Amino acid sequence: MFECIKVDYTKNPLSDKVILPQQILEELIGSGSHDVFDESKPLTLAIDVFRKEDGERLGSAVVGVREFSLLDINEIVVPWLVAYKLGILDNVDCTVMDYKLLRELPNGTSIELEPLGAIKWENLINDPAKYMDSTVDNSITRKFFFDELHVRSFLEARWNNTLTSVVDGEYMLVSGEENGRVAKEIYKFKIHRLEPAKIVCVVNTDLDLNIIGSFEVPVDARGIEGTSIFMDEDLQELQVIDASLNEPISVQPGQKVIYRVRNDGQVRIEILSNDMDESFQLMTSPNDLVRKECFTSTTLLSASMESKEGINSGSKISLTNADTSYILPFYLSKPSLSSYSFIVVTDDLADSKKSIVDENLIVCQSCKKGILKDAYLLHELHCQRSTKICTICNKKYLLCKKIPEQHWHCSFPSCGSHGDTDISYQSHLNWFHESATCTDCDEKFPNLVELSRHRSSSCPKGLHYCQFCHLIVPRGESNIESKYFNLSGHEYRCGTKTIDCEKCGRSIRKLEIASHLSLHALDRKVKARSTVLRKCSNENCSRVGPSFNNLYNLCDACFGPFYSTDDDKNGRKFKSRIERRYVIQLSRGCGFSFCKNPECKSSGLISFPDMKALINHVNEDLLNRDEFRLCVDESNTKRKLLGDIFYDTQPGKYSIEWVYKAAYESSANDLETLHSWLAENAVTEAEE
Repeated sequence: MFECIKVDYTKNPLSDKVILPQQILEELIGSGSHDVFDESKPLTLAIDVFRKEDGERLGSAVVGVREFSLLDINEIVVPWLVAYKLGILDNVDCTVMDYKLLRELPNGTSIELEPLGAIKWENLINDPAKYMDSTVDNSITRKFFFDELHVRSFLEARWNNTLTSVVDGEYMLVSGEENGRVAKEIYKFKIHRLEPAKIVCVVNTDLDLNIIGSFEVPVDARGIEGTSIFMDEDLQELQVIDASLNEPISVQPGQKVIYRVRNDGQVRIEILSNDMDESFQLMTSPNDLVRKECFTSTTLLSASMESKEGINSGSKISLTNADTSYILPFYLSKPSLSSYSFIVVTDDLADSKKSIVDENLIVCQSCKKGILKDAYLLHELHCQRSTKICTICNKKYLLCKKIPEQHWHCSFPSCGSHGDTDISYQSHLNWFHESATCTDCDEKFPNLVELSRHRSSSCPKGLHYCQFCHLIVPRGESNIESKYFNLSGHEYRCGTKTIDCEKCGRSIRKLEIASHLSLHALDRKVKARSTVLRKCSNENCSRVGPSFNNLYNLCDACFGPFYSTDDDKNGRKFKSRIERRYVIQLSRGCGFSFCKNPECKSSGLISFPDMKALINHVNEDLLNRDEFRLCVDESNTKRKLLGDIFYDTQPGKYSIEWVYKAAYESSANDLETLHSWLAENAVTEAEE
């Protein structure tokens, strides 16, 4: 019986895990019950609350255990959420609490949830009774789905180390922070159906989640002034499509797409057509969470270097060596063109173009185009009259009489940007020369570009893909350890959890599993490189080994029929036996329909008009070879056929000896099993 009940309002208030005295742990261990601590299920308790005065039972709840760290045997710390559900927030000092182990709590298999909305934490604390029913402060907005992309990812990330169980028919409160910590907004869900029971465990179980009900989207839910689709398109659902390399890509205003670039090396993005306001810009990021306020690089960093008949071009940036990059088109102002275009150029194409030199061409100093020598003089006179170049920024204006009067250069030191309209100048000032503050972590930045990079790479509240749990979650606060491993705060906490190595069965931290597996890979390479493999000299046999106990490099199965105890120093007797076997194979066959030996009549692959031709073939073509063509059994035939198919489909990856060894030792009947054995035991030809 716990007489001292404390409520956690600050650390993990929106969890259902209690903190118990150390003595409780000692009692559980000493109870002799071996199933109290199950590796696959958490420790769950049923707690009952009673009034001190008269012992009246006030309520009960199912909770998990966060830790056994209290010194007072009569003390218990319950999260605010548990006290809220029990209705003891106002009279916690007048109650006592008892517990019992709950051994039969089943794992949940299916759950139906209705998202109701969000509640401000300060409102919930000040007036908890107001929110006992379906009351919320704000309806579920489109931004909720943008932040988490999907409610399933949101719940998977937030339930981790937060909730132990859920109850059918209850209103579920989920913090926007991990581990049930305090957040500005608390999301509210109604549980409509649970299987297989009214109360289920949600730890270490696969739940079939069904979202029901409709979502109300207030008119001002997006929180952005104006209704222009071009300014708000980052909050719409964006379709990811693959971008073609080295080919112009056309973009129409209003398209809601993100372009995915798969590249092995460095690539360059260049805008081919833009309006005079340079409203069309590109944002890039290594993941599809790129948005106009969350990116790693942008064409805003490079102004257009050429203008022709009102079309700007030449703004370009380089992408890093990431395997995949994502490009988001967006607009600084209302577009004036019906379509815009850009190109993603690989370095090898750019270098190849530079290396091509035509002796019949001369590069024009004005337009930088290659012109035939015979026409160069006339072109130069025309080009000089119709091309104007700014002496400050070197921007070229083709087919015009003068540089636009609104052409500007940024007056800020070390900036060097330029443009052609007042709108582009104002956009430049807004993005590069106005300080900004992150609304999530309150860190200050000199401009919006730096703020966007911060949100994309380091903001604790910024979203990212966790490499361990593979969910979209906030990065979390970093510490010394996370910085040492080059991980976000969330990834470090997630990565310190252990998993069993599938190879050796040891418990390894997730963040160390890659290096641990590399040790297994090194061990595999050392063992495989020290293994000597020689193939049986019978071309129809797939057996391999370090060596063979005969002068002819035949395996025991192939050499067995020719073994003799007689002295045969010059090999004449062996040659005579081989000749006899060949004659029998070619004249009568081995008698098996599965035979694939090209030197056997049963295979149907060879025939002779008479015995003389057969004998000549044996003496001239077969006996003079170092390899043999002898019939083998059915299992050997199947293994060799499987190995040959694998070797032909993946030429040069593994040596034929390793492929045959895999077919023999794995007893594989399919290519996938064969490949799995090779990956676990063999070395590739590149690794040898």
